[in-house]
Amino acid sequence: MLVGSMTSQMTAQGGGRGREATGPSQEAEAWEQMEKVTSLRAANANLQRMNARLKEENQVFRSTEDVLLRDNQRMKLEVQELRELQETLQDDLYVLEEQLCACSCHEGPREGSSEPSGA
Repeated sequence: MLVGSMTSQMTAQGGGRGREATGPSQEAEAWEQMEKVTSLRAANANLQRMNARLKEENQVFRSTEDVLLRDNQRMKLEVQELRELQETLQDDLYVLEEQLCACSCHEGPREGSSEPSGA
């Protein structure tokens, strides 16, 4: 399509005389310029396609990043809750150990004693 229009344009410039009007070097230069334009248009189309793909990938990346950031924040909160729960459980365990020790110490002499308490 582009080649046909360039050929007709070159013929129109020469007044219908073809090579004689433009000369071999001018015609070769025109073809070279036409090839450059065609090549640049193809490269531009490729770059536009790549740009569109990169935009799509960037959108996916941003969506994934948002999900990961939310998950990370949720995990931080859960870790904090677990630490607080661990501290509470350690405190409860300490209290239970103290109670067990007090019960063991308090009940120990009664069981070990063979004397009746009223005698």
